[in-house]
Amino acid sequence: SAGAQRRPVVRLDVDLGPSGEPKGVSTINFSPLLPDSDIFVMQLGLPLGMLIEVVEDGGGSIAGNWFRNTRVVVQDALPGYSACRSVQKGDLLRAVSAYRTVVVAPQGFSAWRQLTSYTPVGEVQLRRLIFKTEGASYDDVRDAIKSHNEGDRIATLVIERARKPPTPEQAEGKAARADDEPKHPPQAPSCSNGGF
Repeated sequence: SAGAQRRPVVRLDVDLGPSGEPKGVSTINFSPLLPDSDIFVMQLGLPLGMLIEVVEDGGGSIAGNWFRNTRVVVQDALPGYSACRSVQKGDLLRAVSAYRTVVVAPQGFSAWRQLTSYTPVGEVQLRRLIFKTEGASYDDVRDAIKSHNEGDRIATLVIERARKPPTPEQAEGKAARADDEPKHPPQAPSCSNGGF
């Protein structure tokens, strides 16, 4: 909407590790999609057990090139899998690491030498990349997650989560006293809405 304020870009450091392209830590920018949210990185082992839905936000054409606007929304996480108690219903999956085969240039690579020799320089290697999910289809996201079966089976996820409004007690600055604490430990939240 015209009255909505544009939120500042969030810069995150994502470590793609020694098999990353590029290797090590990369800084990636994200423009928040939610009006009040946090964007953060998490590492989860496969299988994730995360149920997602790709929501269409329209699309358009710029200079004759069609584009899609999509958001990947977490619907649930299955008990016993790594996403359980890590992701929440309504989280947006903004990016995920993926393994792809790429041509990697050797140390001391010279583009000029390659141009003058007319032969490709480099070797094909499996590399860990970051895949932003804006505009992605369900199959794109599934394939990116599944690609970790060829790699280290640890997926890096970038999640955008809506902040919860403070309770009236928190808003007034009241803290719970020790004798107000529940006598029994609270039960862990369910990782399923009962349909699994």
